[in-house]
Amino acid sequence: MVEPLNDLASLWWAWTASMFWQVGLLILLIGCIDLLTRKGAWPQLRYALGALILVKLILPPSLSLAQWEYVFTYSEIVKAVTTSFILAPIVTALSFVLALPTAYAIGRYEFRGKEALRILILLPIVMPAMVIAMFLSRVFYGMGLSQTFLGLVIGHTLLSMPYMLRILATAFEAIPQDVIDAARNLGAGRLALVRHV
Repeated sequence: MVEPLNDLASLWWAWTASMFWQVGLLILLIGCIDLLTRKGAWPQLRYALGALILVKLILPPSLSLAQWEYVFTYSEIVKAVTTSFILAPIVTALSFVLALPTAYAIGRYEFRGKEALRILILLPIVMPAMVIAMFLSRVFYGMGLSQTFLGLVIGHTLLSMPYMLRILATAFEAIPQDVIDAARNLGAGRLALVRHV
């Protein structure tokens, strides 16, 4: 049985400091090998030596699954991973359905204020995440959605909507109007256009 880690913070800092030293040594060694073998007959030697050094510095001295046993037995990670696997498809589908009409309008039609709408869509991407998180937490707390699955779905959907809008609008803009006109001339309705074109 694996014993739980006593002081996770000190373990984290020790690992981080160790990795900084190892990465620094790795960069130094690869630089030396590069200088020594640059004009040599075997340029592949520096890649082979660099790979060996990388494996030696990063891999632990003995491989074990004991810490993974601890992670999946004694921690909340299993619950978090399960929640993520349930949350991801729900948020993706919801943001797709909500973003589709707006993205279609942005991608296919010309209207006044189109560029202003594009900039407005970019604001949540440009704004610092902490500002958005503080705003959403205050609103959700007032609505009673704090620390609920529904609040999690709404928050993730709001955060993913600008990305979904940009991706879908770009995809709609990439479809040539000639292809859509040809499909309509061949008898395709709106649903067939959405599904096949």
